[in-house]
Amino acid sequence: MYEESEHSWSEVSDNKSDWEEQEINTTKRNQDTVIDVEERLTELEAKENEEDIDNLECLNEIAYREWEQEQDIDSNSMENSDDEIQVNIEEVEGSSRSEIP
Repeated sequence: MYEESEHSWSEVSDNKSDWEEQEINTTKRNQDTVIDVEERLTELEAKENEEDIDNLECLNEIAYREWEQEQDIDSNSMENSDDEIQVNIEEVEGSSRSEIP
């Protein structure tokens, strides 16, 4: 009987060692998984930041083009306004000269 119990203690000891080894392996796998997830998250955040930067650059380009168009429109309207003023001055000068005997 004593031998049986000694044998079972040996089994328990072996099982405990196996269990501890499995626990260590599981912990290492979990740590590796956490590291992998963190690295992937960092990659995704970097990619997302790049996409945000690209989007902001596109929006900036669009805004700049719109601003340039507004400047061109303002510039053209100023030129047209100057032309209209010049035409009106010539008309006034022409009409007043023709009215003078």
